[in-house]
Amino acid sequence: MRIAVTGGFGYVGAHLVARLRAAGHEVVVLSLLPPAEDLPARVADVEWVAADVSAPATYAGALDGCDALVHAAAMGAGPATADPAGAFRVNGYGTRAVLDAAVAAGVRRAVYFSTYHVYGKETGTITEKTPTRPFSDYGITKLAGEGAFYRAARREDIEPFILRFSNGFGAPLSREADCWSLAFPSFARSAAETGRIKLLSAGMQQRDFLTVGDMCAAVEIVLEAPAPRAGDTDIAYNVGGGASLSMREAASMVAEAYGEIRGEPAAIDLPEGTEDAPAEPAVDYRFERIAKLGYAPAGDLAVEALATLKFLRVRPKR
Repeated sequence: MRIAVTGGFGYVGAHLVARLRAAGHEVVVLSLLPPAEDLPARVADVEWVAADVSAPATYAGALDGCDALVHAAAMGAGPATADPAGAFRVNGYGTRAVLDAAVAAGVRRAVYFSTYHVYGKETGTITEKTPTRPFSDYGITKLAGEGAFYRAARREDIEPFILRFSNGFGAPLSREADCWSLAFPSFARSAAETGRIKLLSAGMQQRDFLTVGDMCAAVEIVLEAPAPRAGDTDIAYNVGGGASLSMREAASMVAEAYGEIRGEPAAIDLPEGTEDAPAEPAVDYRFERIAKLGYAPAGDLAVEALATLKFLRVRPKR
């Protein structure tokens, strides 16, 4: 299968490109920026088109001959807050533009990297039937991108899938990966640099986490899944890890992984007076729909924490 991947040199996209190529697929990456110098060759030497998804002229013809499109390029949560108009241009219009180009090129299947942020709900039970009421600029603009896929679902010449991921984590393939503001990677970098992890709150808020490997597995599943019925707009699938963790538990996992390497865990610094903060409600991020297609989270967050610390060159004491 020839597969176009937007954002294929990014944090998750690079892992996906490596995995698809290992499975024997032919991959073309559409990316605004070239591959980072430290990306491994199994990603960096892929066919690359310098493309801005919101400027269709930059990728004219790039999707010709492709069987599938995986649209992972996006403006993330922090940048979207700083530049909401830019986020609408990239996450909203850019998604519509690249999907329209895929339809015009005869691409048969399209997969969209969406997010649990479209729900605007972070605790309790979340299913695909939970109302989408985003409150962040990131969630709002990613939901706008979903709209392009729902519109495409009414056509008969493309098979769209929306994957609403929870919080992905895995060892990056490049130091330039846009991941260091995320919970697990930021904890790992702090531990690697200082031997300490500083929490800015009590850290009792709960989130669902999954590994980057499980994210890639979900993409592979929907690339091979039976086609939706023509006109069927029930195309969104939650993809989670199946475990609710507090930020404090995530920090502890990284601290313990640090201890496996250095002999003693990283220290965790809490704001004064928060040591005995009560537990907050858990999140139950349901993914039964994609489980019926064969998805089952198999990754280990503790293993990824250890791998991230090693990537950051944490070494045993001498």
